[in-house]
Amino acid sequence: MNLREIAKALGLSPATVSVCLFGDPKKVKLSPRTVERVRKFADEAGYVPNRYARKIFYPEKDRTIGIVFKFDSAIARNTPVLLNAMRRLDKAGIEYVIQSCDQKNIVPTIRQVLGMNIRRILIIGFLREKDLEGLEKYQQAELYPLDLVFGEGPENAALPIRCRMGANHDEFFIGLGRRLLDAGLGPLAVDFNIPILFSEHLASEKNVLQHSMKGDYFESGCEIADQVVRLHRRKQCRTVLLRNDNLAVGLIDALLKRGIRVPDDIGVIGFNDSAFSPFAAVPLTTVQVPIQDNLDAALDHLIDGRPLPDHFQTCLRLIERQSCVLTPRSARG
Repeated sequence: MNLREIAKALGLSPATVSVCLFGDPKKVKLSPRTVERVRKFADEAGYVPNRYARKIFYPEKDRTIGIVFKFDSAIARNTPVLLNAMRRLDKAGIEYVIQSCDQKNIVPTIRQVLGMNIRRILIIGFLREKDLEGLEKYQQAELYPLDLVFGEGPENAALPIRCRMGANHDEFFIGLGRRLLDAGLGPLAVDFNIPILFSEHLASEKNVLQHSMKGDYFESGCEIADQVVRLHRRKQCRTVLLRNDNLAVGLIDALLKRGIRVPDDIGVIGFNDSAFSPFAAVPLTTVQVPIQDNLDAALDHLIDGRPLPDHFQTCLRLIERQSCVLTPRSARG
């Protein structure tokens, strides 16, 4: 049953029914008896309001939060973050709209959510500021990207970003690369291009691993095993840094099948600290991105009104397990 049908059944105008259900009856001097009759009838009829229409006609009464969930290599890590956001918003009684997208559609998806008169939007997934170009004119919006990559050029002050939350990946990886070299775990092979690594002679351009990504990440990890073994035999690779835990687990599986010992021959480090990382054939050393800290800070502000700075920078953390050991066993806490 829709709003017009309720109005017809009660002999009232749709505008009167709308005010009874969503507006302020006192402003138009509707009697309490009429308001109670409309609300009781709507409840007994199982009426469910069109919340998108409600956002259009009553935006000032709506606290709805938009959540844009980006499908990327961190999806295994990001899914629990999304669930935690939903639980907390449910507990606070705040409605939310979730829209998923890939890298190419991030801006159109945000525009779609803004078109619903939802101006406060959490963005879950790796982002660079350049990924949000085109949103400068939406100054009424409040964007909360939880996983910005810092240190890649000047900020775009025109973007409606309420708080820049994220970590400096280049800074972390240059420090990790030096630690690996100091521990005798170099040279490095990587599957991503971090120019600072090469400028510091921590890795060679020839040590950028190539994979097709035609299958899933695990299969791609198996695919790069031959490249890793060749580099290792030429003494050009002692440790492999990968952008994704699935890639790393696939690589470990393929190396073990070839008789390569992990980490004695080759160390492997993943990224994202996915829930399955401790249960790999060789428990995976990986990089943890504390995105949950960013979510908590954003929701503290959106739900409870707590102050939020313009920048909220977190630090990447190396979670050491058996696939690459930098800390001597005797020194571990």
